Amino acid sequence: MVFSARCDADGWISEAMIRKSSGHERLEEAILVAARSHHWRCLPLKPGSGTLETRVELAYRFKLADVAKTKASPQRPARP
Repeated sequence: MVFSARCDADGWISEAMIRKSSGHERLEEAILVAARSHHWRCLPLKPGSGTLETRVELAYRFKLADVAKTKASPQRPARP
């Protein structure tokens, strides 16, 4: 998936939107919530370099585990 983010002068993401869908609405919503809730920051541009806000496009790849191949509970360690 590719999403676009606008970073403000302080480096916080002030706006985020999906640019290329992954086909999984829940995963896309999770990315947008994380971006908007200040989990990530951008490096702010230095004052005097022109624009203090910037827009970036980021690609994010999820790797989903195959639930059928994973065990429901962790194994206990062997007793000595």
